[in-house]
Amino acid sequence: MGNILGNRLAAFGRDEDGAAMMWNLFWSVAFILLAGLAVDTANAHRIRMALQVTADSAALAALAARDSNSLYQDYTGDAPSDDPEARGVDAALRMARQIMATQRHGSVLQPTDITFGSYTLEEGFTPGSGNFARVITRRAADNGNAVGTFFLKVLNVLPSWDVAAVSIAERYRAACALDGVITKDRIDFQSNNTFGNDICLHGSNGIEANQNNLYEDGVIVSMADLSTLVVPGGDLSKNIGLAEALREAHIEPHLANAVEEIIDGLVTLDLSTDPELDYLPLAVAAAVENRTAQVIDTVGGKTLTNKNFDALVMAPGNVYSVSCGGKGTLNLRGNSGGSAIEDVIVVTNCDITFDKNTVVRNAMIATTSTSAKSVQGSSGVKIGAPDNCAPGGGAQILTNGGMYFAAKMEFHGSQLVAAGPVKMAAQVDGLSGTSIQSRGRVDMASNNSLALCDGDVDEVIPLRYYRLVR
Repeated sequence: MGNILGNRLAAFGRDEDGAAMMWNLFWSVAFILLAGLAVDTANAHRIRMALQVTADSAALAALAARDSNSLYQDYTGDAPSDDPEARGVDAALRMARQIMATQRHGSVLQPTDITFGSYTLEEGFTPGSGNFARVITRRAADNGNAVGTFFLKVLNVLPSWDVAAVSIAERYRAACALDGVITKDRIDFQSNNTFGNDICLHGSNGIEANQNNLYEDGVIVSMADLSTLVVPGGDLSKNIGLAEALREAHIEPHLANAVEEIIDGLVTLDLSTDPELDYLPLAVAAAVENRTAQVIDTVGGKTLTNKNFDALVMAPGNVYSVSCGGKGTLNLRGNSGGSAIEDVIVVTNCDITFDKNTVVRNAMIATTSTSAKSVQGSSGVKIGAPDNCAPGGGAQILTNGGMYFAAKMEFHGSQLVAAGPVKMAAQVDGLSGTSIQSRGRVDMASNNSLALCDGDVDEVIPLRYYRLVR
């Protein structure tokens, strides 16, 4: 009996039936784990990339919406909120929902994960006031939308991932956008021009320069592709300093891109709703704050038109809405005593002409006309005060069309914004601290002197440049 039992035990020990199954089971588990690591990790990485794109877009949207005001509609076309930060938070949330739909991803962005503040590389992000926005997007268990796994959950190794992304965006001042010329098209200047004091000239589609122009140290001449530079015979030696000034860069004329919306905001300006004062000339802003500002669109009970409008009787602090029937011209003039058009806003659908020796300062002039010469200036016109860019004194000229300025004009600390072409005749002297933005071609004749001043342009209409810093 003992021998029989011993033999059976020995036979059982030598029996290999079922070993393959156990071996297969081991490798099946191993392959599931390896597949899980590959597939589930790749899926988590894909979701992480989507969260990063969403965070980046939401951070930029938050800043842009926070900085919007009554002169602009937000990107949905809705009237912006009176609370800048609430406006920014709402824009960021809507942007996140557009990129990562709630039905599929849950709420990847919570209001508490949208913060404004300051940022430095040394100290990181600090909540509070500042030109930065931080956004954190998440798919996590405590957010109710963790990223589920496919294979790893089979063995209950890892049922889900917690994935997050952080982005910090900044509103900044692009050096070339502060002063000088930016166009979406080309800049063409003739000969014997002088460019100095760090002025910037940017033509997205290229620069054309004739001979004998002088570019002092610090001047920047840029375009999207340096091959679009055109000089006679390809010889840079006849343009002293041009070789050192050349840059390849991508700069958008943001104000020109939005000029129709900006002017529409002026056309529909409602002073009773307390528009943000930073976007108005100083005297108009003060009048709005003191409740004395008015929108003047009638005179003697009749609609204010170019026929019954007198620029010499405008009262400071008011907005004047002037209409033209069909094609008409609104003549803006000072007087022989040297008085200026100042401390007002003029909005019209007329073409505009500035008479000889007219002075415009602390004023905003805008037209919805789309003609190539919707704004024209005669010889001797002075736009802005020659105060070396001291605060105040500048002017803002905006048009849905183009601009043409005659010889011997002056521009000081002002903003010229056009949807169409801008053309300047010869001997424009004193183009100091002035920002010109256009979506069309910019032409400059000969013997002009362009340079920056020591102060800053009066940016009544703010330049909005944003970038990601993390």
